Amino acid sequence: MKIQLHILTPVFLLVSSLFLLFSTDHPFVICGSILLAVTVLAGKKKWKQLKQGLWFALPMTFFMLLFNLVFVSSGVTELAVVFGKRITLESILYAFLMGVKLLAATYLFFMAGSLTNGDKAVSYCGSKLPKSTLTFLLIFRLIPHFRESFFHLKDVYATRGVEFENVPLREKIKSYRAVLAVLLEQSLESSFEIGEAAYTRGFLSTKRSVYERSRPTWRDGLVLTADALLLAVYILLLVNGSASFNLYFGEGLERLSNPAWILFLLLCATLAGCILIANRKQRETTEVIWDT
Repeated sequence: MKIQLHILTPVFLLVSSLFLLFSTDHPFVICGSILLAVTVLAGKKKWKQLKQGLWFALPMTFFMLLFNLVFVSSGVTELAVVFGKRITLESILYAFLMGVKLLAATYLFFMAGSLTNGDKAVSYCGSKLPKSTLTFLLIFRLIPHFRESFFHLKDVYATRGVEFENVPLREKIKSYRAVLAVLLEQSLESSFEIGEAAYTRGFLSTKRSVYERSRPTWRDGLVLTADALLLAVYILLLVNGSASFNLYFGEGLERLSNPAWILFLLLCATLAGCILIANRKQRETTEVIWDT
């Protein structure tokens, strides 16, 4: 599916969604974030990313559960005492709540990635911050190259009789020093070649020409309006104190029945629908000219 949104719209969506998610531990905020991200990913048929999020969140949830059982004794409902350590129901539920929160954050990043075009992002950042964009592109490009060169040089030195394994630490440092010296020389040569190529091609010598400038459209306005409305409702709940929640001491449980949270979930679903509508492929029309 072709991406129709401006490059800054997914960035604003991600920042605002992460603000909602990490500003409180309220279950309705976490459920709304998951509802938003899962609806968009399912609408775009990103089933692989949905599975990857689960595979990432499940082990982390298990780790947080073990951590809470060993180190956390806070809570009201005591389940058992093991070796003088209190195990409470709230510590177990909080571990699962944090696991779901981590899953929601993972899905939100996947959602933003599915709404972003890599080429357009590089082009936009290059037009605003050309030096920084070129630096980051070179870093991301050269790191895999250096890694491949490192293992290649290591194999070459190993065939020449240099020992890298089963030797004392001092000898291992001497062996790797030779490899790193050659790798440093190669990296400097590559850097000079890239710099000379950019200079000869007139990099930053004149103002860059933009042939296809990306501009915000009604699609971006629709998504940003729905997102702003969702933020406004959440800020009102936050100021009112309805968004405060502490599972260990039962704070905020009496405010779970606030009808405003139903409106919050409906706005999350509405925002997801607006994103899918705005990202829908534009129907192509052809003009037919009749010869008379």
